[in-house]
Amino acid sequence: MNKMLLFLMLIITFHAEIFGQTSEEFIQSGIEKENLKDYHGAIEAFSKAIEINPKIKGVYLNRSSAKYNLHDLVGSIKDLDQEITNYPLLPTPYFQRGILKDVLRDYLGAIEDFDKLIAIDSTDALSYICRGVEKQKLKNYLGALQDYTKAIETDSAIGQGYFNRGVIKNILGDIHGACYDFAKASELNVSEAYDLGASYKNYHQKFIEN
Repeated sequence: MNKMLLFLMLIITFHAEIFGQTSEEFIQSGIEKENLKDYHGAIEAFSKAIEINPKIKGVYLNRSSAKYNLHDLVGSIKDLDQEITNYPLLPTPYFQRGILKDVLRDYLGAIEDFDKLIAIDSTDALSYICRGVEKQKLKNYLGALQDYTKAIETDSAIGQGYFNRGVIKNILGDIHGACYDFAKASELNVSEAYDLGASYKNYHQKFIEN
């Protein structure tokens, strides 16, 4: 009896290894096809991997990317939903879903995803910038200002944080604060800030001298 159980366990393990390897092969095939811009072929390969192992990490994320490249935003979000269901602590799906919700002008939904992303990893400056952008679009300027400031505190070399904060400070009437942020963004090679940064840097220097 024990020998029979052992034999059955070996069969189960053998099949599991085959299925796991096969799903990985389909995923690799899908990645290769997506790199070649064969998005329909990539989706088919990822779907076969899902049929074999619907819980394998990253497969819905990969299929979501292929669907996005075919402009199927709704289908792309559904795959991200499933990836999050399978792996709720994986940060990338929240980031990508937040970006897609922004494209669909679901700014509140995007903020919710960036909230969750920051809860998982509070050290990613880009997450604060993305959430700030959504708040800015909803004209929550003080909330956006706080997020851009947090991004800068998290990574002092993130030029986009300074540039975006400069825009908000300008909207709120803090011209001198905007001058400083645009100049700093220019120093950090934010292309949009070059002209503004150069002129505001000169203005800010004159303000300091006076």
